Amino acid sequence: MPLDLPLGEHHQLPGSPLTLVVCQIRFDANPAATDSATILALHETLGGKEGMYPVLERAQAAPLLQSQAPEMSVVIPQMPVGWRYKAQDGSWTVTIFPDSVGLETTTGYTSWADDFRARLAQLVDAVSKHISPAMTHRVGLRYIDQISRPEVDAPSNWAPYLSREVLGPLLHPAFGEAITGAQQQLDLDIGQGVRCGLRHGFFRDQANADRLTYVLDTDVFRDEIRRYDGNQIVEDADRFHDVALGLFQAVVTPDLMTVFEEA
Repeated sequence: MPLDLPLGEHHQLPGSPLTLVVCQIRFDANPAATDSATILALHETLGGKEGMYPVLERAQAAPLLQSQAPEMSVVIPQMPVGWRYKAQDGSWTVTIFPDSVGLETTTGYTSWADDFRARLAQLVDAVSKHISPAMTHRVGLRYIDQISRPEVDAPSNWAPYLSREVLGPLLHPAFGEAITGAQQQLDLDIGQGVRCGLRHGFFRDQANADRLTYVLDTDVFRDEIRRYDGNQIVEDADRFHDVALGLFQAVVTPDLMTVFEEA
């Protein structure tokens, strides 16, 4: 049965745990996306050296490597080479590869309506103008939250802040406190061809004073071959955002939302 969530409330959280937002659009490999003149023209359409992404640099997709036995040779496939347009402080990045474009931000996100949506609409229009993909294969929107406030010293202490159903085995009276790390993936049917992968769990973050940190990784997407239509892509992304927001608000409790309301 498709997911049925109430529409989440849209407002900024001064103490948001959000660490990454990415929207990616995949399409047939297109030679225009590797042409230097096209890359420069697209950059100018997005504002060029005086715009929001003044830094232009080469980029290479990272290979996905399978673990191998020591005696087995490892063949690393040649990965696509593309381009990046970046904000001066690195908080926003546009990536252009032969078969995909993406928009991502780390610390630059304030809200969907106030910044990300407008930047995405500008990007998909520029791609339509300069690269002209015929079809999209996949459109996805991903949010990653790392929750390390309030500080807890045992997994069960998240009970006031995160849904007990999501915490699951961490609250088990016999072995919950012995769990030192956990990961779970939920595959959700959103309806009308839209799906969502919700990965969640906790780890001890050595980069953040060794705090127990709970991760919510929400990837909402449509895997479907469609005509490239900028307006439709943005409309889909609007829906994906609503789904991601609804899931976030279904997982965190009002007590935790109160923490996020504080800077």
